[in-house]
Amino acid sequence: MGRLGALVVVVGLVACEPDVPPAWAPSANVTLERLSFDPPDLLLEVEGSTRVNLWAAFSDGSRSNVTPDARFWSADDTVVSASNDPERRGSLSAHATGATQIWGELDGLRVALPVRVRSAEPVRLIVSPSSARVAIGQRATFEVLVERSDGSREVVSSELVWRSGNASVARLEASSFVGLEAGSAELEVSWRGLSGTSSLQVSPAVVTSVVVRPQSPMLQRGARVALSALAFFSDGSARDVSRESVWSSSNAEVAAVSSEGEAVGRLPGATVVGASWQGVFGSTLLTVAGAPPTTLELLPLTPIVPLGASKQLFAIAGFADGSTEDFSDFAVWQNSNPAIVSVSNDAPGLMVARAGGQVRLDVTLRGLSASTVITVVSSPVASLEFTAAPVHVGERVAFEALAHFADGQVVDVTAHATWSSATPSIGTITTAASSRGVFPGLQPGTALVSVSWSGRSSTRGVIVVP
Repeated sequence: MGRLGALVVVVGLVACEPDVPPAWAPSANVTLERLSFDPPDLLLEVEGSTRVNLWAAFSDGSRSNVTPDARFWSADDTVVSASNDPERRGSLSAHATGATQIWGELDGLRVALPVRVRSAEPVRLIVSPSSARVAIGQRATFEVLVERSDGSREVVSSELVWRSGNASVARLEASSFVGLEAGSAELEVSWRGLSGTSSLQVSPAVVTSVVVRPQSPMLQRGARVALSALAFFSDGSARDVSRESVWSSSNAEVAAVSSEGEAVGRLPGATVVGASWQGVFGSTLLTVAGAPPTTLELLPLTPIVPLGASKQLFAIAGFADGSTEDFSDFAVWQNSNPAIVSVSNDAPGLMVARAGGQVRLDVTLRGLSASTVITVVSSPVASLEFTAAPVHVGERVAFEALAHFADGQVVDVTAHATWSSATPSIGTITTAASSRGVFPGLQPGTALVSVSWSGRSSTRGVIVVP
């Protein structure tokens, strides 16, 4: 073939090459729905320039930046002009003060971008705050505003150049200053020929957190665990402040914490134990495992008190393993007649006799309850007596002590009196709380048994027979 034939072949090849669709082109089932500018509105300065992006939204919910394929024009080129050059498409240039619209078009759709152009010159920089204070390790962040000749102000965050007058005290990191050592530093910022100042005072490191260790301890009832408090400071350092902290437990019924941070499990459950130091509080959750109490006893039983006297009562919890513990501080106290006896939950178990008579006192703890009868006597004890019947060897006899009062009242004080035997080889007298006043005969003879209560006493000879 000649040159013409060769040319025809080349042209044919070019003509047969398929068109390459633009990157934003949707598929056959997806349509272009709307266009939008980014940003949606614009403020420029005279002689200023910027670039905008045109985004397309499609029927399948997708979005695409179509700036390279769109066409742009200005409603007023004397105010703002738009470029369609391939390398600068979407670039805007401000020429004069005023307002106009920039239009973007793609595939028959159009959208407008409102643009304002101002000529107010920047006259000074304002740094806020004008002074700041941080501790070593903490950060101070400043805001820079430019004030223009028309009195308007706006925040600027780009093109800022900061300088610290004392780099050993404060250092710029990212967009904030970090305190390095105690002292002061003058800070200066510059922007487009303008400058502004602020000052930063750096104080010694302060405590930022207190951590209680071990974290989330678990212990059995009656077991102990030593807690520690670690204080962390703003400069990254840490120190053990266990002995300087104020320790607390949100539920001392479950676990109590000593002033040195030792926790002891009391009842099954969970409590927040914490340490406070220099106004900063740290805590952890402590769990106590084990079986709950099975019994509750109120001691002393049937107490007798004179009018006006006070007496401390105790709520004793018993456990399946045979151990007991005083839970007076956590029990709920109630009485049937506050006019005779008052008892307060603010001073748990402390009763005050206010009038003569008898009253029932109840105490509850975790579903368990106990009660006793309080007798308040309003006159002095006239005499104390007990009957001493003969006792056989090997026999155990419970004696009864009766207090006679001046007003004629007679009260059984057996469980509250003090008993003794002058001849224990013949017969002793039990002083245990549960069996007080019980006399066992040991051998034939006469035993001298005495009982005393409230300043009165009585002695009898108890005959022990074979």
